[in-house]
Amino acid sequence: INLAVMDALAHIKDKDNLFFVHQTGLNYEKEVKNIYIKNGVLSCVKPFFYDMEKQYAAADLVICRAGATTIAEVTALGKGAIFIPYPFAADNHQVLNAKALVDADAAEMILQKDLSGKQLADRIEYYSSNRKALLLMAFNAKSFGRPDASKIIVDDCCQLLHRG
Repeated sequence: INLAVMDALAHIKDKDNLFFVHQTGLNYEKEVKNIYIKNGVLSCVKPFFYDMEKQYAAADLVICRAGATTIAEVTALGKGAIFIPYPFAADNHQVLNAKALVDADAAEMILQKDLSGKQLADRIEYYSSNRKALLLMAFNAKSFGRPDASKIIVDDCCQLLHRG
């Protein structure tokens, strides 16, 4: 994803209205920061964010993998997302996770084998200029969200304990 985003920056035409928050992982921070600077795109680039809830809350569009926790976070907050499933996930579960949302117009999915900077730039520009489409996707995503999931799990566990 880092490489695709770095390539996408060169293809984005209207950069003035964009601000990227980019979590790189440990190995890409310096290189990614330099590409944002080179392309004149405002950004906050870090190897890791310890306040993801704040980062998600501020985001209009999230570009990310499609693990269960990420899906839960994105849907609980009702964010539009472009999922790029990790291709080596067990039993292709990230593709299946993303597909459920894609089928409900609650997200987009680009398989890593199909991912290019140009394609990613096109999708970023589309949502940047089509706020209504982005808001509809976010609204649909929120319908999948379960912000009370931990309470439900705890309640179920307590019921099981009291039965025993």
